[in-house]
Amino acid sequence: MITMTTVGYGDVTVGSDCGQMFTMFIIVLGFVLYMFSLPTLLEILLGTHQSSKFRQSYNNLIKQEGLVIVVGSITEKNVSCFLKELLHPDKQGRPTFSVILLHPSFPTPGLSSILKSHYTRVQYYQGSALNYNDLMRCGLSIAKSVIVLADSHCSNPIKEDNANLLRVASIKNALSSIPIILQLLMNDSKKLLKCLPGWVPGRDVPLCLFECKLKILAQTCITPGFSTLLCNLFFATGLTSSGMKLASSHNSIWRELYATGACNGICSVVLSVSFIGMRTAEVGRICYEELGLTLISVGKGEKIIHQGSIGYFIANHLVDIQVVHYYCFKCHSGRSRNLSPCSCHSPQGQDKTNETFSFIDESYTFNDDLCQITSPPTCPIQSPYFPPPTSLNDHIVVCVFASSDSMSISLMSLFGPLQQAGDTEHSIVVVSNPDYFEREWSGLEDTTHIYFVPGHPLDSATLSEAQIESCSVCILLTGVAVNEQDNCQEHGIEDNEVVLCALKLRHKLGEKVSIISDLAIDSSIHLLDGSSQSGWPPHLSDAFALGQAFLPSVFDSITTAILYNPDIMCLLESLLNLKPPQQDMSTSLPSLNQSNTKIIQISMQSADYRRFSGLQYKELYVHMTAEDLLCLGIYRQKHQGSYQRFMIAAPPHDVILFHDDVVLAVLLCSELESLLSAV
Repeated sequence: MITMTTVGYGDVTVGSDCGQMFTMFIIVLGFVLYMFSLPTLLEILLGTHQSSKFRQSYNNLIKQEGLVIVVGSITEKNVSCFLKELLHPDKQGRPTFSVILLHPSFPTPGLSSILKSHYTRVQYYQGSALNYNDLMRCGLSIAKSVIVLADSHCSNPIKEDNANLLRVASIKNALSSIPIILQLLMNDSKKLLKCLPGWVPGRDVPLCLFECKLKILAQTCITPGFSTLLCNLFFATGLTSSGMKLASSHNSIWRELYATGACNGICSVVLSVSFIGMRTAEVGRICYEELGLTLISVGKGEKIIHQGSIGYFIANHLVDIQVVHYYCFKCHSGRSRNLSPCSCHSPQGQDKTNETFSFIDESYTFNDDLCQITSPPTCPIQSPYFPPPTSLNDHIVVCVFASSDSMSISLMSLFGPLQQAGDTEHSIVVVSNPDYFEREWSGLEDTTHIYFVPGHPLDSATLSEAQIESCSVCILLTGVAVNEQDNCQEHGIEDNEVVLCALKLRHKLGEKVSIISDLAIDSSIHLLDGSSQSGWPPHLSDAFALGQAFLPSVFDSITTAILYNPDIMCLLESLLNLKPPQQDMSTSLPSLNQSNTKIIQISMQSADYRRFSGLQYKELYVHMTAEDLLCLGIYRQKHQGSYQRFMIAAPPHDVILFHDDVVLAVLLCSELESLLSAV
């Protein structure tokens, strides 16, 4: 009684009437609090507290617009970045979700702290995706989508993919109509998707992490600045007010310009019927001049607008592009503000915008080229030891930090686009473990201009043999850990070799050679910076702004973007597939169904564009639309005479062009032009 009421033994008493009234209130409150806590105390004493807490059935107490179930690799490292992207407040105008994490084991202390920070929208259920009752208990029948996460840090990617494929099969058996976003690691795992019952391409979207990463890096070698541009457009954690203060606190003009572009994102909308029959570039000019929006692409690179064509724009907020859906030349031409829908056009055919949340898009067909499977040849593996010639210049050095037991990550996804990029033959020198490269060689035997130097990338003699001093780009790739012991316990130490090699090369080569580090942990990027910026978000750090690192959290951003808008996968295919990789490049011809867009760079020092130096960016944008080019941004020197450059995505109209600027643009080609260019 004394413990429950917390008023003591009576040796000290209250004499006043107010004090006695207060003591009576404390006694009653003590009884109430004790009764509420008694069941929890009994559950803890009996060991059933966690079991009952995480075994309940779904009850949507907080009204959200949808439910998303997340299964697969649910770890503190995976979930923290994913939830930050999914639940970020910058997603204005997007649907709000309740999120359920389903995993067989109880949450770790670190994961529990993450759940507490998102307790209003995230719930953790203990159970298995292979159990029908557990799936139904999580609300599968009313869920909008299921996301299957993969662990890119696992020791056995094949085993990880097989487990995720089995989870997909179980979910489809429970409810075949549920849309699924599936993360895979290995390219060959995608072969099994056609065997899964209920898997529908377009409604169900696979994302091959290794292949997507390598293709982004390949495109960055061809058009420097592309990786920074693409990743910034997908990051939901755009520029906040605190981030803007950080950028401006250094009184650095280049950081402020970079931050201006970093706050943009990708939005899509069904184009107005007023644009039907027009050239895509002309629509881009109208949207830029009158609406202030930057058009990236239409569909999979459509050159002419059709009924229901989907346009992809660079914008600050979702509401900015909604006007494109109901734009009318008669009522809206010449007006840039306070536009409202008019009655000139029938609403038929205009009922699909990304304001309406839908996971099923019948007009979307998934292109296997993005995650194409490269089957190994049937002939025996020959020796892959081809030393580079003694006089290589402007070649690409690829350093893979892998051991003799590391699994292949299919480097063909990196080498294929490099060897098919226009008229330039890119010589590639690979530095890695010989046993590892022999496994990679099974998919590279038909390639040319690929040389191999056995050894460790941290060895100076090995790097000299690869002629690192005369290369144009050096890519430092993180290999797959052989076993769990290779994943160091200290957070961020996973990138020790990559970071040390990057710092060593930068000290040796300076800024002349572009060094791109493939990081396993986002926070490691601050080790690449020359100054202390621990308070900065990773995508606002100098190393990322200058294109010196690839952040793994971009896959969480892409997965979240696909959840909100499945059509984003179509844009990825359009931007990353310059030409589909061929199994036999000597005899195979490209398909007419391939992407009809190409990312190119245009120098302001070229004869055709030299006259735009000193003019405003909007004048260049309008001029380039006449040549079927859509400008994406400016790749500008950090300071006069510097080798380092930063990317300004969708610059303001009044930005002045410099004579040494480089512009990234999307070249729109017809299907026949794409075929002739490839041949």
